[in-house]
Amino acid sequence: HRLLQADPANAKASSSFASNVRKLSKRARQLEQGQDAAEATRLASSVLTVSPDNDLCRRIVRKAEALLASDLRRAKASGRSADEEALARRLLTIAPHRPEALRTLSQREFALGRLHDAASLLLRLVAAPSVVPAHWVKLGRCLKLLKRFNEARDAALKALTLDPDSPAARKILADVETHLA
Repeated sequence: HRLLQADPANAKASSSFASNVRKLSKRARQLEQGQDAAEATRLASSVLTVSPDNDLCRRIVRKAEALLASDLRRAKASGRSADEEALARRLLTIAPHRPEALRTLSQREFALGRLHDAASLLLRLVAAPSVVPAHWVKLGRCLKLLKRFNEARDAALKALTLDPDSPAARKILADVETHLA
């Protein structure tokens, strides 16, 4: 791959790269068919870092992502918090911006008082165009507790643009304005 990056016109490097991608993709499919989904997903994810258009590997990763998301929903529904955390972390390794995993982990970190970690996860959650006011409220609350008042105000204002009647966003805004005054 490095040879191909250094000289994209290098036909031998291009051919070798394509051949290796095909072999690795085939191996990922074999692992998946052999019921080693975790290893198949790991290998497919690796292939996608150098060949993001590989349909076979994208399918393997999407399938694993859907299964983990389903398992996470079941764990949440049955109240298995240890499983929730493990599943959310595994889901984020293959889908770093998956909202339900970011939400799950940010709630856990907030509850444990690890506000910096919670804020980092919430920032990732709202980095994608988020139209869920509650995400912005949670971020604002967390940033307020971290005494990052300007950022907390911005999060509260964003929540209010999405839900002008949000009492939680209004409270954050009032609290922050008191500190900034």
